[in-house]
Amino acid sequence: MKKQFRVLAVVIAAFVAMLVGASAAQAYPSAVFKFTLSKHTVVGTHTFDASVSANVTCSQWKIWFLDQSATISDAKSGSHTFTAPDVANRVTRQVHAQCTYDASAAGAGNALRVVAAKSPVLTQKVVILPRSGSGNGNGNGNGNGNGNNGSGLPGTGGPGLWIPIVAGVLVLGGAYTVLRNRRRDEDTGAPAAPAA
Repeated sequence: MKKQFRVLAVVIAAFVAMLVGASAAQAYPSAVFKFTLSKHTVVGTHTFDASVSANVTCSQWKIWFLDQSATISDAKSGSHTFTAPDVANRVTRQVHAQCTYDASAAGAGNALRVVAAKSPVLTQKVVILPRSGSGNGNGNGNGNGNGNNGSGLPGTGGPGLWIPIVAGVLVLGGAYTVLRNRRRDEDTGAPAAPAA
């Protein structure tokens, strides 16, 4: 009987400890941080926005991209505009953000103590594309690399028009040869070649 009483006492103590722990966690909810970019693909020298938010007030938000950085003080949210560098080839770079905030916890005797805490470093990737050839954004879009039709994106660099023209000439030449051979075979009375 004493063994059963001890087991029951341990179960009740564990249940009470679980309830006390749950109420403390509800009194101090976990901090949640969000970090977004307005564009994940940007052409060199163009801008994009980085936005941050949290469910706690950050004494300082720090956002950085390459050699550019911004600081936002005493705010739950904010944003900053960054300029992508001019690049020769497509590259992927990272944008980072971090919040410093006061993480409060209940101390002994219900006294409140303030603990400075930092969020994990939040990271987003941005793809930076090179500006198009020698065009100024108002090109004629004829596929020769001069301009980009004002779209802000580089030309596709696809093949010139000569490849489809050569392919069409070859198809027409092959069709003419087949028809000429069939007519010659009909005129001479020779049996037609079996179909493959």
